[in-house]
Amino acid sequence: GRLPKIRQFVEPDGSNWTHSPLGTTFLSGNHFILARMETKLSWIKGLIWRLALVACVVILVWGTWLNARVVSLLDDFSWQIPAQVFARPLELYQGGPVSQVQLIRELNALGYQQGAPTAPGRYQQKNGQVDLYTRGFLFPDAKEPAVKVSLAFDSERIRQMAGASLVRLEPEQIGTLLPQSGEDRTLLAPEQTPTLLLQGLVAVEDRRFFEHFGVDPRGLARALWANVSAGRVVEGGSTLTQQLVKNLFLDRSRTLSRKINEAAMALLVDWHYDKDFILQAYINQVYLGQAGRRAVHGFAKASQHWFARPIQELGPAQLALLVGMVKGPNAYHPRRNPERATERRNAVLAVWQREGLLDSEETSRLQASPLGVSRKPGQQLGRYPGFMRQVKSELRSTYEPEALQTQGLQVFTTLDPHVQSTLQQSLKNRLSRFESQGKGQNLQGAGVLMAPATGEVLAMVGDRESLGNGFDRAQDARRPVGSLLKPLVYLHAFERGLNAMSPVQDVPVEVKTADGVWTPSNYDDAFEGQVPLFYALSKSKNLASVNLAQDLGFKAVADTARQAGVDVNPEQPSWILGAHAMSPFEVAQLYATLANDGFEVAPKLIRDVMYPDGRSASRYTTDPSHRLSSDSVYQLQQVLRQVMVAGTGASLGERLGRPSAGKSGTSNDQRDSWFAGFDGGHVAVVWVGTDDNKTTGLTGSSGAGLIWLDLMRSLPGVDLSFRRPSNIQLRWIDELGRLSSSECNNAQQLPVQMDQLPAQGTCGSDGNLWQRFKQIFGGE
Repeated sequence: GRLPKIRQFVEPDGSNWTHSPLGTTFLSGNHFILARMETKLSWIKGLIWRLALVACVVILVWGTWLNARVVSLLDDFSWQIPAQVFARPLELYQGGPVSQVQLIRELNALGYQQGAPTAPGRYQQKNGQVDLYTRGFLFPDAKEPAVKVSLAFDSERIRQMAGASLVRLEPEQIGTLLPQSGEDRTLLAPEQTPTLLLQGLVAVEDRRFFEHFGVDPRGLARALWANVSAGRVVEGGSTLTQQLVKNLFLDRSRTLSRKINEAAMALLVDWHYDKDFILQAYINQVYLGQAGRRAVHGFAKASQHWFARPIQELGPAQLALLVGMVKGPNAYHPRRNPERATERRNAVLAVWQREGLLDSEETSRLQASPLGVSRKPGQQLGRYPGFMRQVKSELRSTYEPEALQTQGLQVFTTLDPHVQSTLQQSLKNRLSRFESQGKGQNLQGAGVLMAPATGEVLAMVGDRESLGNGFDRAQDARRPVGSLLKPLVYLHAFERGLNAMSPVQDVPVEVKTADGVWTPSNYDDAFEGQVPLFYALSKSKNLASVNLAQDLGFKAVADTARQAGVDVNPEQPSWILGAHAMSPFEVAQLYATLANDGFEVAPKLIRDVMYPDGRSASRYTTDPSHRLSSDSVYQLQQVLRQVMVAGTGASLGERLGRPSAGKSGTSNDQRDSWFAGFDGGHVAVVWVGTDDNKTTGLTGSSGAGLIWLDLMRSLPGVDLSFRRPSNIQLRWIDELGRLSSSECNNAQQLPVQMDQLPAQGTCGSDGNLWQRFKQIFGGE
């Protein structure tokens, strides 16, 4: 409360006395002055006591609030770990379809180092043999251990493999789904952290880390003296704990209040958590560079970014570079500022020698060594934009954005990097060559490769440069498909009981439509009259196809097309010759159904999704549906095979050198060049054209077909293995459409129904093939 008022009185004799509510006291001379001073001191002491009490309450409340915040944040803290997207793993086994060149390319992409395979992540090649020490990996179905194997190669296959019967390399990471913060990290567990990194980080950044209580007064004093002596800031006094607090909880402002909060929170963190926990948290949090919009956090991710290798495979010099970059990742950027980065690394190595972590001889050797950073950032993301766009779309239909951006999900896809690279390179090279030959300008292209039995999409390219900055032609470009839909007419013919030898009319025809009279023509404006069905399709005869569809009924043929998954307009029969637009992705689905005996399998880009601890999040299964008659599809498959033997794709089939089936497609004025084809394990579709729809001067076989050929050549040959119905056999047929043998000239294997066998013929006949065929069937 307030001090009582004091009154002063003076007696006639000069004596003084005072009066207060507490009583009356008589004073005189100096005694009165002392009394007044004691009263003032008493008042000041009371004020100080009260201020101290208030301060204690404020500090107590502030400390309690900070303590609660630190505990709640760290106890429940989880880093934002973006989902990691992986390609398919490369499987190695004796007889496996992997060449030595492909294996080395894959190992280099994964950051394996050449040299004696004495530790995981190393390989050595000599005399057609590769000695390899794999890293091991946790897959959704099992944990793959690190193992040492030796492989010998024979052409495009693994001839012999010692050390294991089956090995899977770890899959290449092809993308991440970043959180809003843009932070990208991979958590490093204590048992995964190199000892030298732990010891070396403490030696450089906070030598008294295991002695202080979160704040180091001696370190602050030393830094203050160094900065005053230098006249500038040359040393910081923050401990590792303070740096962790600043990075996790505080902003970047340089205010006194933030520094006070930082110091107090560091003390609390050190009080609640042990040193090992704090150090490991720092190792996973520290900022160590930028990769585009991705902020590289933690030493594990930094190792991949700067050295394209796991941190467990780094030597002392590489670890020293990373520790040195803690001071300033941009200032010591090893690719942009190699001299400064080398100087900083060598300074760290010198500290390590001083602290007894390295001897002088090793230090000198390491300081003289190159930085050893990879030429490009490891885990180069963004190389497969079209594929990743579709993967993200599928994931977002199942998972919330927060789960994809923060829970560290691992997404295993179907992408084959080797095949993807082959398709991309072929597209780029071929288009440049076409342009140099005067075959169009500003050409673009797209391609898709699928496994028809599973629906797995192994490769998908939607741009000649694969930049992914704009239009994805593989999925979104719908262009007239030329003759690619003709097989659906013949499929319907087989469903109606016709066979490969059934006669069709390659003659002029007029079709009345709602838009007027449609008068199609053949590509060469010629016609041959009556021809066998297989010949009409293999030679892509327009008139024969339209006449056949008209005889069978345009509506009925359109119904079969819709059953195959192509929604055509029955009132506009011009779709038969290509007046129907589709994307390469849609065409690939159609031809995958034809290759898969009439069973449709939905396109599949994701195999599994897994939590970081190995638990399955979801598994993407294959669910085929029977859409088309297998008997009819089998006959169509055999005729499409003849396309590659003696039809419009014969030159491609001969150069491929193994059985295949396919169909070319060319739109009006050669504006679009298409090729779709398959073997026993793959279906590939390629489109070439221009975005402004100008003529290219390319047919289906001379344009897209050559890119298709490059792609199929890069794949292991898988024999055609169509499921033959019991009532159909493959027989050799001569040029007159009669039963023949493989020794006869021009004889071909064709499907024939056992109740419709043609007559027996002889070898050696001559004359015009189709004129004599007409003699058998009659007509002109």
